[in-house]
Amino acid sequence: MAPSYPDISIVVPTFHRPEPLRNCLKALAAMDYPGSCYEVIVVNDGGSLMKKKDLMPPGTSMTLRVFNQPNRGPAFARNAGASKASGEILAFTDDDCAPSEQWLKILSMGLSWADTCAAGGRTLNQLQDNPYATASQMVVDYLYGVMNEIPVSARFLASNNLAMPKDLFLAMGGFDTGFNKAAGEDRDFCRRWVQRGYPMMYIPDAVVYHAHDLGFSGYLHQHFNYGLGAFRYHRRENRVSLKKMESLSFYMKLLRFPLDQPGIAGKLYLVLLMAISQGATAAGFLAGIKSAMGKGRFNN
Repeated sequence: MAPSYPDISIVVPTFHRPEPLRNCLKALAAMDYPGSCYEVIVVNDGGSLMKKKDLMPPGTSMTLRVFNQPNRGPAFARNAGASKASGEILAFTDDDCAPSEQWLKILSMGLSWADTCAAGGRTLNQLQDNPYATASQMVVDYLYGVMNEIPVSARFLASNNLAMPKDLFLAMGGFDTGFNKAAGEDRDFCRRWVQRGYPMMYIPDAVVYHAHDLGFSGYLHQHFNYGLGAFRYHRRENRVSLKKMESLSFYMKLLRFPLDQPGIAGKLYLVLLMAISQGATAAGFLAGIKSAMGKGRFNN
């Protein structure tokens, strides 16, 4: 009997990154998945007008749909793409990512485990010579090791490598658009998914390659935004308290994480960057508290 493939809509939010987006679409056009069973939805979240004819990889017949909107942030863009999707499954990735050929097939197999399952895979840094991209990915890898130790009971899957049934995503209201930057909306979504009693599965073989070209200032800005997102996340849980933050051992193991990775150059510099990332995150968290207090909306 021939295998059955669910119809999948891949949503890609983008903002001012035309060349990485073209690389992403080239990878998506090469999926080892029946072409009639998946579509790609690009949501241009502000910036220059984008047209399908300018983005379609040459020599392919991939189903590509392009929507332009004013800048509202990646959470809003993902939700907008999901609302226009025709597939029964939603898959999310980012414009600076290149999913592997087997990505859709592996995710769809994981989702077949349960009707209410969400699934996500492993993201690999494609810019090995960029220490900021390397350190940024190491933070995520460390969190995956802590939160997804039991793959069939995962607790966190990043939005650049994530799939789930469309009807459940829409019923949950999608990503919280109050996270108006790329910081924390996926963590919040995963928390709400698990709280509903839905299973979440981490599948390392579903690989996405990430080419996040960061410099030092971009690295600081990214982790500052993570801190802002973390404040909103904890505030939504009504647990903004130092007593409820992660333990000291959590952060010590995070700082040691680069030293434990084989074949990585410049490990001591990466340890320093990991420490800097946590300082920037703490600064963002405190900025979130200050902003909320200034608006009279903070109750500890």
